[in-house]
Amino acid sequence: MRYYPLYIDMKEKTFLVVGGGRVACRKARSLLRSEASLIVISKEFSKGFRRIEDERLSLYRMSAEEFFEKHGNLLDKVDFALLATDDREVNRRLAERMKELRILTLVADEKEESDFIMPSVIEKEMLRIAISTEGGSPVISKMIKSRIEEALFDIDFEKLRYIEEVRRISVEASKRGEKKDVAGICEELLKSDKMEVETYLKKIKGEEVWK
Repeated sequence: MRYYPLYIDMKEKTFLVVGGGRVACRKARSLLRSEASLIVISKEFSKGFRRIEDERLSLYRMSAEEFFEKHGNLLDKVDFALLATDDREVNRRLAERMKELRILTLVADEKEESDFIMPSVIEKEMLRIAISTEGGSPVISKMIKSRIEEALFDIDFEKLRYIEEVRRISVEASKRGEKKDVAGICEELLKSDKMEVETYLKKIKGEEVWK
């Protein structure tokens, strides 16, 4: 397995995106939801890009070469790059440039030139589930994603939020020296109904519990 699944805090990370089409736009929207900052370069931008209103998104309507010449200093703060132009040779040359700058890069049309891949992602409430076949079969990824999304309909996310709060309080108590089997508590609550979980949460928060 060449690719290791890793979740990265993107809040203070900057992504360079070269390309203004649908693929680049879809990835850009996902990255913005992860609170990353984006520098996007393209001679033309799709309607999807023009509809995005986010202060963390900076659009530069120019070629990559022109950007490097005029704004090359901005590359110093770039952590990752996505190359998604519709020109294979341009993507190849840019990939070489990013490698020289030691910027981890995803080349949309050539996995072997990439340092990482971006998996298919399911986002629902506090869950973020990544699915990947390492670029081998997008059809299989799509099928698995669809089945997981169907399974998520049966999950009570309000109950999970209660359990998440119980875990947070229990961890804090453990840090103060109180003995808490945090994993055991959460496992037992998962077997309980939502009202029982809510009652337990109120109890450990010191709130009055009405019976």
